[in-house]
Amino acid sequence: MSNIVFEDISFKYGIWETVSEYGFLGRQADAVFDLSKEDGYYIVPAQFTVNYADNISIRDCEFSCLGSTAVALRNGVSNSEIIGNKVTDVSGTGISVGSFEHENNLELSCENIQVKNNLIRRAAIEYRGCTGISFYYDTALEICHNTILDLPYTAVTGGWGWGATETGRAGSNRICHNHIENIMNTLVDGGGIYLLGTQRNTVVTENYIDGVKRQNASLY
Repeated sequence: MSNIVFEDISFKYGIWETVSEYGFLGRQADAVFDLSKEDGYYIVPAQFTVNYADNISIRDCEFSCLGSTAVALRNGVSNSEIIGNKVTDVSGTGISVGSFEHENNLELSCENIQVKNNLIRRAAIEYRGCTGISFYYDTALEICHNTILDLPYTAVTGGWGWGATETGRAGSNRICHNHIENIMNTLVDGGGIYLLGTQRNTVVTENYIDGVKRQNASLY
């Protein structure tokens, strides 16, 4: 799939029925323990998911009143953008790029993605370990000029999972000029921008972060 634009579309009232059957036990960010099995975990699904695609544009859309994550560029997405969207009142993460499941299959990670000028407000209202924006073992992401408000946990998280062995694959990301306010309202051990794992040549600059509750960090 390539060269597709989604513009000025409203996505509302989507549901996620798995939790009604098995319950929900979050691990961190988009990761959920799989209560249907004795071990393992999986990623919170998104209402709008893109896989194996190039040059996809999601612009000026509205995502609201959704029962899981709103938007995900999940597997093998490149040269794409999520720009100028409004994401409010969603149960999971606002915008998610990649997956912790790529730690053993980095060919599926995403690269050259722009996430810019989006408003994300009241994400993770039910699954409170989710975030405003998440990414994993991805390369050349620009997460810039977003407004992220009113969250129970972290605003932007990247690199969770710690498992990728090809350390040169992830990194060269840029997180800049984001406005982050009124976060960490419920949970602890998080922050405004939370990076972990290998993030070679990644730049975090000129972000405004205010109202981080419960003695947590602005930059973690």
